[in-house]
Amino acid sequence: MVQYLGPFTIAAGEKKQLSFDMPEYVGAVRAIAVAGFNGAYGIAEKTVPVKADFMIQAALPRTLGIDERIEVPVTVFNGTDSVQNAKITLNTKRCHSVFHRRKNSSKSLHLRI
Repeated sequence: MVQYLGPFTIAAGEKKQLSFDMPEYVGAVRAIAVAGFNGAYGIAEKTVPVKADFMIQAALPRTLGIDERIEVPVTVFNGTDSVQNAKITLNTKRCHSVFHRRKNSSKSLHLRI
């Protein structure tokens, strides 16, 4: 993702905060700031993690036949510093899983449909 913001003018010692909408994404982005004044230039950059405290990632097959059974792989990520409980439910006739997650961990499970 590349997003250009600016240019902005700020006084010496002043700070500016910007906000923008980030598309659905999990990973890391690099923020880069470039400054210039009277022919002198400087740059600062920082890698910033993009994550929520508690996330799930699920995937479905591209095709499904009549009367076919599938397993939906689901990975649950706990990015907090505490133990979390989660109940993952896939809205079908009968499908759910309850489990316990340790802090800063992930677990994969398969929901049968």
